[in-house]
Amino acid sequence: MKILAVTSCPTGIAHTYMAAEALEQAAKAAGHEIVVETQGAAGAVPFTPEQLAQADAVILAADVEVRGRERFAGKPTVSTGVKRAINGANDLINEACAVAADTAVTTTAMAAGRASGDSLGLATKVDAEAGFGTKLRQWLMTGVSYMIPFVAAGGILIALSFILGGAVVATKVNGGTFQGHTYPGVTDVSKLLEQTGYAGVMFKIGSTAFSMLDAMLGVRGDSETTFPEWASTT
Repeated sequence: MKILAVTSCPTGIAHTYMAAEALEQAAKAAGHEIVVETQGAAGAVPFTPEQLAQADAVILAADVEVRGRERFAGKPTVSTGVKRAINGANDLINEACAVAADTAVTTTAMAAGRASGDSLGLATKVDAEAGFGTKLRQWLMTGVSYMIPFVAAGGILIALSFILGGAVVATKVNGGTFQGHTYPGVTDVSKLLEQTGYAGVMFKIGSTAFSMLDAMLGVRGDSETTFPEWASTT
């Protein structure tokens, strides 16, 4: 049997990929073919038209809204949360097979997933019918998911810059006094490498990434918000 699966968690990091790995291993052990689309912080590779056409069943393991859910219209579908995919991947594979065997059933909402607090995937990143409190939470979680790559990459670069250049690197880049020595700072970015070395370049890139956090948090991810195409793939 050919199965398609989508995994997605609020932050788009750990649970998204843990669920994907668990489903892949369970499907392989049961002798089925599976392709997983991870809608996480690292971006997503969408299913091809051929994969969509040949799929016998679909598993949506998501705690946030599934992007492009309309692609699976008419396909036997099991919807649940990522925690259940991680802890009960074998059961999900079996349920997907059972749903596929009954062509009259197009969607199965897992009672166990609801009882554990897992939420179902929706067609858009923000549920238009939800109350203000729910929308606010979804907006914030969407913004946080876009922030995480900047936090991780920026933090790593700043840490490496301190390792290579010492604590003085920040003062060399921004200007000021460090241990009695005054640095003018870098006013011409084209001379950043020459004046501060690779450590200064890494610090500048990292601090610039941190300066974008407010903008990333402001990405709501609903139909009222527009943002650059590159941001929509993170």
